[in-house]
Amino acid sequence: MSSAVTIAISVISLAGTILTAAATGYFQLYAARDASLQQSRALHLKYRQPLLLASHELQSRLYNFCDQGFGRFIHGRRDYVIVHTIYLFAQYFAWLSILRLEIQFLDLDTSNESRRFWDLVEIIRRDFSSDSTNADFKLWSGDQQALGDLMIEHDKSNANQKCCMSYPDFRVKYEDDEKFSRWFKALEDDLERLAHGTTNDTRLRTIQGHFVDLVELLDSVGLMNRQGLRRCRTGTTQAI
Repeated sequence: MSSAVTIAISVISLAGTILTAAATGYFQLYAARDASLQQSRALHLKYRQPLLLASHELQSRLYNFCDQGFGRFIHGRRDYVIVHTIYLFAQYFAWLSILRLEIQFLDLDTSNESRRFWDLVEIIRRDFSSDSTNADFKLWSGDQQALGDLMIEHDKSNANQKCCMSYPDFRVKYEDDEKFSRWFKALEDDLERLAHGTTNDTRLRTIQGHFVDLVELLDSVGLMNRQGLRRCRTGTTQAI
């Protein structure tokens, strides 16, 4: 066999090896990305209900505060009216932080529903931190994340599962740990003023409507009573 033929055979063999390796690498990459995407979708499904419940509870409390004069019950029930409302804010941020931590290294789901979810999350984040209204109830993006991160703990029955701190645990820590409660001081002050009708609630009325949208998106199987989803009136800017 001539050297030219030998070289040609070697080149063909090398090219075949390269093509095989490239094809194998491509399919492995495709399989890995597909697995990552499926895991991302599974996590969205896993945290759908905690986020739904947190969003529903918060929108309901904001509606009651802004449109139903819920703040008048502050007398003798400050622990519930103020502290529990702070917890409802933090609970939403906590479950959102947990989802973000879980999916940060995965391919994002680009389905229409997922895009709509993240669009609403971004709208809420932006409205909390926006300068377009007054400073009442303004939470910078970093503070929103911090409030959520502070609430994350590990499930008592499963050390590998992150969850949101329960309200009883939150209340004890809020009352006993000054460094912890300091993070919520601005929100507490705004809620106190809202309860007494001395602050502007425009931001909360807008955000409450976005939470209603989020609940409607997440509640695809009708877990919540849709008749209980009421949007705050527009135009009123003082607490009742």
